[in-house]
Amino acid sequence: MTDKKKCKFDCKKILKNLPENYWAISTVILAVILIAILINGCSTTSAVVSAEKAGQNILSFANNQGAGAELVSVEDSGQFYQVVLSIQGQQVPLYVTKDGKSFTQQVIPLTANAVRDTPQQTAQDNTPKIPIYECVEKYGISNETIIFYYSDGCGWCAKMKPGVEALEEEGYNFKWIEGSDTEGSQIINECIRAHMGSGGVPQFICPRTNEIHVGAFTDENREMDKLALKNWVDNCIAN
Repeated sequence: MTDKKKCKFDCKKILKNLPENYWAISTVILAVILIAILINGCSTTSAVVSAEKAGQNILSFANNQGAGAELVSVEDSGQFYQVVLSIQGQQVPLYVTKDGKSFTQQVIPLTANAVRDTPQQTAQDNTPKIPIYECVEKYGISNETIIFYYSDGCGWCAKMKPGVEALEEEGYNFKWIEGSDTEGSQIINECIRAHMGSGGVPQFICPRTNEIHVGAFTDENREMDKLALKNWVDNCIAN
């Protein structure tokens, strides 16, 4: 058996039971990268492909493993194409090589500045955070308002919009903030960013409790779960 055939077999064996869970997917992605490095013949140098082609390649790869992914965006970041996929409501950034054949989850610069920046970042993370409700009230957002942070290009956000609209018709208060909106971005950056564990969308933010739900509320069929969303909102405004 050639190295190329062996690589193809081993990779498929590891990935065939890939779960539809963001953190599990992240772990397997790193394992696949390691395999590609260790086994000869798993990667080759090829001609540069377009950003669109690279995005479709990684999207097809993810969906072939059962991830149920959607393509959010593709950008040329210099040495790589940065591709963002939406998987179970979570935005997953990936870096694809310019030949469209290999990818990694994170690019870490091998510079002295990158190492020196780490303690500073840790210190910032330990800085006391202003409660969200204290910051957003100057923007007219009350304690009984839920902030719906979304993107127009996000498929999972689109699935959640009818649920949010239905709850608004029932009398619930929502503040819609689209990721590219200037005023909305100011609210996120000034009042909420320090509380976020992820920059992905959709996110539902409870100013009263500082609680943030990252990702869509979906049922076992991967459809919008209005009851789960309503229960989360009720719990937010009741506390």
